[in-house]
Amino acid sequence: MSTDDIIFKEIENAAVLNPNDFCHFGWEGTGPFAFYRYACAYYDSACALFDDIKATDSNDLIDGYGMTMCFAYRHFVELYLKHIYIKFVCTSEDDYKRFLCKGHNVVELWNESKPTLKAFKDRVGSAVSLGAVEHYIKEISQFDINSMSMRYPINKNLE
Repeated sequence: MSTDDIIFKEIENAAVLNPNDFCHFGWEGTGPFAFYRYACAYYDSACALFDDIKATDSNDLIDGYGMTMCFAYRHFVELYLKHIYIKFVCTSEDDYKRFLCKGHNVVELWNESKPTLKAFKDRVGSAVSLGAVEHYIKEISQFDINSMSMRYPINKNLE
């Protein structure tokens, strides 16, 4: 640790990424690819936490990792729904902004993305149950509608 350490470094589109850096931020832009990359990062992190949970018998570790793992999975769902809508449904800058203004409500994001997912499912003949996916999304929303319950021990009203 030193006073010369750089914790965050934003990367411009034309910058060359240094593979020895800890993390690169900003190179992915702001469109659907950015939401996809962020979603994948949260998913991969949640999976790593789950692997750690399976390997321990410490309740303190399980509770702390469990809470952050669930938040990472929840955020993955939110970001992935945003990716789907922006990539496959969005038709204008105004539509993009309107959709993102929905915030963190995964049920609203799901309701707007679901028709496109159903069309994709039907086109490829997938056996994935959209009813089951919707069930999980509603469960997530019921527990943490605004993406706050797993991030803070209090709500915005300080309760």
